Amino acid sequence: MIAAARTALMSLMIGDPQFITAMQALNLGSTGAAVTPKCLKGNRRFDQIGAEHFPCWLHDTGDQQPGTASADGDAMGLTINSHQQEWVADIVLSLVWHQQDYDTSVDQTDAIGPALVQLLLRNPSLDDTCNMAYVADGVTDRNYNHPVHAATFTVRVHGVIHRE
Repeated sequence: MIAAARTALMSLMIGDPQFITAMQALNLGSTGAAVTPKCLKGNRRFDQIGAEHFPCWLHDTGDQQPGTASADGDAMGLTINSHQQEWVADIVLSLVWHQQDYDTSVDQTDAIGPALVQLLLRNPSLDDTCNMAYVADGVTDRNYNHPVHAATFTVRVHGVIHRE
């Protein structure tokens, strides 16, 4: 379930016209150009990413647990029978880019989360790979590694694993 959901999310991030437009409007290219961030599989230290990959989304599997969604989005309970089990899994996303200007980097950071939320509001089932997916949290680096910047998000995925 999680691999299919992550693949579907990456396809949306590089194929959804509205999301691409939102990302290009941020001018994340190293010279301020309108570019679409690449998607790289596997989390890694940001200082290990070559400048030729900027800007890029890093994606990896996060925490997983059995359960169903409660009203606040957390997993609760356990649903098991002989055919299926409900499952909650996280996809960890980090957008990493280079920006020399502090004001510009803050404006870029402010716009990334809403664009990702809007993408998932338009595609809550990730092309039918899950029951529901949404942005569960986001953390920024607060310009700590300036001029390299990062915004990290958790996409929570609720689905079912079948016995097959």
